Amino acid sequence: MALGVCGLAGWVRSGERDLLVTTAIFLGAAVLTKSEGEAFALAAFVAAAVAAPAVRRRELVRPAVAVVLIDLPWRLWVAIHGVKSTDYRVSDVLSPSYLADHANRVWPAIRELCIQMAGRGSFGYLLPLVGVALAGAIALRGYRTVTFAAVWIVLSFAALVITYWVSDNPLTSNLFNSSDRTIDSIVFGAALLVPVLVTREREANGAHEHPSG
Repeated sequence: MALGVCGLAGWVRSGERDLLVTTAIFLGAAVLTKSEGEAFALAAFVAAAVAAPAVRRRELVRPAVAVVLIDLPWRLWVAIHGVKSTDYRVSDVLSPSYLADHANRVWPAIRELCIQMAGRGSFGYLLPLVGVALAGAIALRGYRTVTFAAVWIVLSFAALVITYWVSDNPLTSNLFNSSDRTIDSIVFGAALLVPVLVTREREANGAHEHPSG
């Protein structure tokens, strides 16, 4: 997952289309490996679409389709065999009444995920490093890569919160058993973005005419 996100960030910055090939491979592997991988991959493509120049956004179609095709055989197998998740129902995300009835799960989920992210025992100084990198990228005027990183982190975090929000599992035990694992992809993904954020490079903004970071 983290390598796929890093590849998309590199594409946003430089416009190198070869990065989209590796991005599709790693994000495709992520959606097959982790239950939250699909949400993280979707967040990455949305972040890339927001951050990239408009003239290059259509380049995202092929890698996005490739990720869907990689995931498709598994989804077909699940549908054919009637396998359903016992943790949550995607339809509940679109149910205002269900969300309102379970709104008391939101803040505890946010708080626990933040605690896990900030825990130096697990991640050391990775998050402060990401913060410094974001500030450095702004100083280098790498606004597109900063936008990509910020949008991906926020959307991915929101996806986790929504997952705990609609889950059928008791919240306390669910957070205790999984929050330190589910947050890993966001932290390590953000950490791998550091070199992309702080490296100054001419951005492929259509005709390669605008410098960026």
